[in-house]
Amino acid sequence: RKLTLDDNGDVLECSLDMIPYIEGMAEAFKEHLPKGKVKYPVSKGMFISKNTEVSEDECKAVLEAGYQVAIGMLMWAVRQCYPGGKVAVSMMCRVMAKPSWAAFEEAMNLIAWLFQNRTIGIKFSKGCNTTPIGLVDASNKPDPSDGKAQFGGIIMFMGAAVIDISRKLKHCGLSSAHNEYMAMYYVHQALVWFRQ
Repeated sequence: RKLTLDDNGDVLECSLDMIPYIEGMAEAFKEHLPKGKVKYPVSKGMFISKNTEVSEDECKAVLEAGYQVAIGMLMWAVRQCYPGGKVAVSMMCRVMAKPSWAAFEEAMNLIAWLFQNRTIGIKFSKGCNTTPIGLVDASNKPDPSDGKAQFGGIIMFMGAAVIDISRKLKHCGLSSAHNEYMAMYYVHQALVWFRQ
Protein backbone atom coordinates (compact mmCIF):
# COMPACT_ATOMS: atom_id res chain seq x y z
CA ARG A 1 0.00 0.00 0.00
CA LYS A 2 1.42 3.37 -1.04
CA LEU A 3 0.00 6.69 0.06
CA THR A 4 0.38 9.98 -1.80
CA LEU A 5 -0.04 12.96 0.51
CA ASP A 6 -0.71 16.63 -0.18
CA ASP A 7 1.24 19.52 1.40
CA ASN A 8 -0.94 19.33 4.54
CA GLY A 9 -0.29 15.60 5.01
CA ASP A 10 -3.78 14.56 3.88
CA VAL A 11 -4.13 11.48 1.69
CA LEU A 12 -4.63 12.22 -2.02
CA GLU A 13 -4.23 8.65 -3.30
CA CYS A 14 -3.89 5.15 -1.96
CA SER A 15 -2.38 2.61 -4.37
CA LEU A 16 -2.44 -1.14 -3.80
CA ASP A 17 -0.30 -3.65 -5.64
CA MET A 18 1.44 -6.99 -5.13
CA ILE A 19 4.53 -6.54 -7.30
CA PRO A 20 6.90 -8.92 -5.40
CA TYR A 21 4.18 -11.57 -5.15
CA ILE A 22 3.41 -11.40 -8.88
CA GLU A 23 7.12 -11.54 -9.70
CA GLY A 24 7.50 -14.63 -7.50
CA MET A 25 4.53 -16.29 -9.17
CA ALA A 26 5.98 -15.60 -12.63
CA GLU A 27 9.34 -16.96 -11.51
CA ALA A 28 7.73 -20.16 -10.21
CA PHE A 29 6.15 -20.87 -13.62
CA LYS A 30 8.64 -19.14 -15.94
CA GLU A 31 9.23 -22.22 -18.11
CA HIS A 32 5.50 -22.44 -18.91
CA LEU A 33 4.69 -18.76 -19.57
CA PRO A 34 3.84 -17.61 -23.10
CA LYS A 35 6.44 -15.56 -24.94
CA GLY A 36 5.69 -12.00 -26.02
CA LYS A 37 3.02 -9.51 -25.00
CA VAL A 38 -0.22 -10.81 -23.47
CA LYS A 39 -2.97 -8.29 -24.27
CA TYR A 40 -5.81 -9.57 -22.09
CA PRO A 41 -6.21 -11.55 -18.85
CA VAL A 42 -8.35 -14.10 -20.71
CA SER A 43 -7.96 -15.48 -24.21
CA LYS A 44 -10.62 -14.50 -26.74
CA GLY A 45 -13.51 -16.96 -26.53
CA MET A 46 -12.07 -18.71 -23.46
CA PHE A 47 -14.62 -21.00 -21.82
CA ILE A 48 -13.77 -23.74 -19.35
CA SER A 49 -16.24 -26.43 -18.28
CA LYS A 50 -15.84 -29.67 -16.37
CA ASN A 51 -17.87 -31.26 -19.17
CA THR A 52 -14.75 -31.16 -21.36
CA GLU A 53 -13.31 -34.63 -21.90
CA VAL A 54 -9.86 -35.01 -20.31
CA SER A 55 -7.94 -38.26 -20.21
CA GLU A 56 -6.55 -39.53 -16.91
CA ASP A 57 -3.00 -39.23 -18.30
CA GLU A 58 -3.53 -35.61 -19.34
CA CYS A 59 -5.12 -34.74 -16.01
CA LYS A 60 -2.25 -36.34 -14.08
CA ALA A 61 0.37 -34.49 -16.15
CA VAL A 62 -1.38 -31.12 -15.71
CA LEU A 63 -1.69 -31.62 -11.95
CA GLU A 64 2.00 -32.57 -11.76
CA ALA A 65 2.88 -29.41 -13.70
CA GLY A 66 1.39 -27.43 -10.79
CA TYR A 67 -2.11 -26.47 -11.95
CA GLN A 68 -3.62 -26.35 -8.46
CA VAL A 69 -0.67 -24.36 -7.08
CA ALA A 70 -0.97 -21.87 -9.94
CA ILE A 71 -4.71 -21.42 -9.37
CA GLY A 72 -4.20 -20.95 -5.63
CA MET A 73 -1.63 -18.24 -6.31
CA LEU A 74 -3.87 -16.59 -8.90
CA MET A 75 -6.85 -16.61 -6.53
CA TRP A 76 -4.86 -14.61 -3.97
CA ALA A 77 -3.74 -12.03 -6.54
CA VAL A 78 -7.15 -11.42 -8.14
CA ARG A 79 -8.89 -11.22 -4.76
CA GLN A 80 -6.49 -8.57 -3.48
CA CYS A 81 -5.43 -6.18 -6.25
CA TYR A 82 -6.14 -7.47 -9.76
CA PRO A 83 -9.89 -7.97 -10.27
CA GLY A 84 -9.41 -8.06 -14.06
CA GLY A 85 -8.43 -11.71 -13.72
CA LYS A 86 -11.44 -12.85 -11.72
CA VAL A 87 -13.50 -14.31 -14.57
CA ALA A 88 -10.56 -16.44 -15.71
CA VAL A 89 -9.87 -17.75 -12.19
CA SER A 90 -13.57 -18.44 -11.63
CA MET A 91 -13.66 -20.61 -14.75
CA MET A 92 -10.34 -22.31 -14.01
CA CYS A 93 -11.60 -23.30 -10.56
CA ARG A 94 -14.33 -25.38 -12.23
CA VAL A 95 -11.75 -27.99 -13.21
CA MET A 96 -9.48 -28.09 -10.15
CA ALA A 97 -9.86 -31.88 -9.83
CA LYS A 98 -9.54 -32.70 -13.53
CA PRO A 99 -7.76 -29.94 -15.47
CA SER A 100 -6.71 -30.02 -19.12
CA TRP A 101 -3.64 -28.56 -20.80
CA ALA A 102 -5.97 -25.90 -22.25
CA ALA A 103 -6.95 -24.81 -18.71
CA PHE A 104 -3.27 -24.85 -17.68
CA GLU A 105 -2.43 -22.67 -20.68
CA GLU A 106 -5.10 -20.16 -19.58
CA ALA A 107 -3.55 -20.07 -16.10
CA MET A 108 -0.13 -19.37 -17.60
CA ASN A 109 -1.64 -16.68 -19.83
CA LEU A 110 -3.10 -14.94 -16.77
CA ILE A 111 0.17 -15.17 -14.83
CA ALA A 112 2.00 -13.61 -17.79
CA TRP A 113 -0.63 -10.85 -18.07
CA LEU A 114 -0.37 -10.10 -14.35
CA PHE A 115 3.42 -9.99 -14.58
CA GLN A 116 3.32 -7.61 -17.53
CA ASN A 117 0.78 -5.38 -15.69
CA ARG A 118 2.05 -5.86 -12.13
CA THR A 119 2.44 -2.14 -11.41
CA ILE A 120 -1.20 -1.27 -12.14
CA GLY A 121 -3.00 -2.66 -9.08
CA ILE A 122 -5.82 -0.56 -7.60
CA LYS A 123 -5.73 3.19 -6.91
CA PHE A 124 -8.20 5.09 -4.72
CA SER A 125 -8.22 8.86 -5.31
CA LYS A 126 -9.59 11.69 -3.19
CA GLY A 127 -12.57 13.42 -4.79
CA CYS A 128 -13.16 10.72 -7.40
CA ASN A 129 -16.71 9.27 -7.46
CA THR A 130 -17.70 9.78 -3.84
CA THR A 131 -21.04 8.14 -4.64
CA PRO A 132 -20.75 4.37 -5.15
CA ILE A 133 -21.30 3.14 -8.71
CA GLY A 134 -22.39 -0.43 -9.42
CA LEU A 135 -21.76 -2.09 -12.79
CA VAL A 136 -23.01 -5.54 -13.76
CA ASP A 137 -23.10 -7.90 -16.73
CA ALA A 138 -24.15 -11.49 -17.32
CA SER A 139 -23.35 -14.02 -19.98
CA ASN A 140 -26.02 -15.93 -21.83
CA LYS A 141 -23.67 -18.88 -22.47
CA PRO A 142 -24.53 -21.60 -19.96
CA ASP A 143 -21.98 -24.08 -18.68
CA PRO A 144 -23.04 -27.43 -20.18
CA SER A 145 -22.30 -29.17 -16.88
CA ASP A 146 -25.13 -27.41 -15.01
CA GLY A 147 -26.84 -24.90 -17.33
CA LYS A 148 -25.76 -21.86 -15.30
CA ALA A 149 -24.20 -18.76 -16.87
CA GLN A 150 -21.32 -16.60 -15.60
CA PHE A 151 -21.90 -13.08 -14.31
CA GLY A 152 -19.78 -10.28 -13.01
CA GLY A 153 -20.24 -7.09 -11.11
CA ILE A 154 -18.18 -4.34 -9.57
CA ILE A 155 -18.82 -1.49 -7.15
CA MET A 156 -16.58 1.51 -7.63
CA PHE A 157 -15.87 4.07 -4.92
CA MET A 158 -13.20 6.78 -4.87
CA GLY A 159 -12.02 5.69 -8.32
CA ALA A 160 -11.48 1.99 -7.67
CA ALA A 161 -13.18 -1.32 -7.01
CA VAL A 162 -14.27 -1.91 -3.44
CA ILE A 163 -16.37 -4.98 -4.28
CA ASP A 164 -15.94 -7.18 -7.33
CA ILE A 165 -17.73 -10.41 -8.18
CA SER A 166 -17.29 -12.99 -10.93
CA ARG A 167 -19.02 -16.35 -10.62
CA LYS A 168 -21.87 -18.47 -11.89
CA LEU A 169 -25.46 -17.50 -11.30
CA LYS A 170 -27.20 -19.68 -8.72
CA HIS A 171 -30.05 -20.60 -11.10
CA CYS A 172 -30.41 -21.45 -14.78
CA GLY A 173 -31.58 -18.43 -16.75
CA LEU A 174 -34.39 -18.79 -19.27
CA SER A 175 -33.18 -15.85 -21.39
CA SER A 176 -30.43 -13.25 -21.54
CA ALA A 177 -32.73 -10.78 -19.74
CA HIS A 178 -33.34 -13.35 -17.00
CA ASN A 179 -29.57 -13.78 -16.50
CA GLU A 180 -29.06 -10.00 -16.42
CA TYR A 181 -31.77 -9.50 -13.78
CA MET A 182 -30.33 -12.27 -11.60
CA ALA A 183 -26.89 -10.66 -11.88
CA MET A 184 -28.33 -7.26 -10.92
CA TYR A 185 -29.96 -8.87 -7.89
CA TYR A 186 -26.61 -10.08 -6.49
CA VAL A 187 -24.73 -6.85 -7.21
CA HIS A 188 -27.61 -4.82 -5.75
CA GLN A 189 -27.33 -6.82 -2.52
CA ALA A 190 -23.64 -5.93 -2.34
CA LEU A 191 -24.39 -2.26 -3.08
CA VAL A 192 -27.01 -2.07 -0.30
CA TRP A 193 -24.56 -3.70 2.12
CA PHE A 194 -21.83 -1.24 1.09
CA ARG A 195 -24.07 1.79 1.53
CA GLN A 196 -25.26 0.63 4.95
